[in-house]
Amino acid sequence: MTYAVAAPIATFGSLRSAYREIHTRIAAALRLLGIDAVLAGDRPAVRPSDRPASCFAMSVGGEILVGDRKLVGSAQVRRGDAFLQHGSILLDGSQPSSQNGETTLQAVLKRPVSFDEVAAAIIKTWSDLRPSGRQAVRPSDIASLAPR
Repeated sequence: MTYAVAAPIATFGSLRSAYREIHTRIAAALRLLGIDAVLAGDRPAVRPSDRPASCFAMSVGGEILVGDRKLVGSAQVRRGDAFLQHGSILLDGSQPSSQNGETTLQAVLKRPVSFDEVAAAIIKTWSDLRPSGRQAVRPSDIASLAPR
């Protein structure tokens, strides 16, 4: 399953805050499914050239773990005052594995997990569609990001 969130950076305060807030909500959705999902603690920065290509190969602060294994792989890109964060949640073992540092929903729950089940949990944790304690994004905020 893939997800994407696009917004003005100011909506979350910073790129790092956005990363953590998005993962906090996804982890809450996974806990609704019965998974003991936690956010990884902060780790020393790794130069982009030293990082593995797969977003599942290593964890950084704020990423979603079950035990010491990644369940969600994510990436961010910034363009001007906006960002896009996208990622993958592994449902079962049908996806190619690169490092064995990841796990799947099926492996953790010991049962098949459907796309619809995960989607419903994510929708429930994003019902207000606003970062914690922040104002809702107005259409004019989004329009202001369009190239002129």
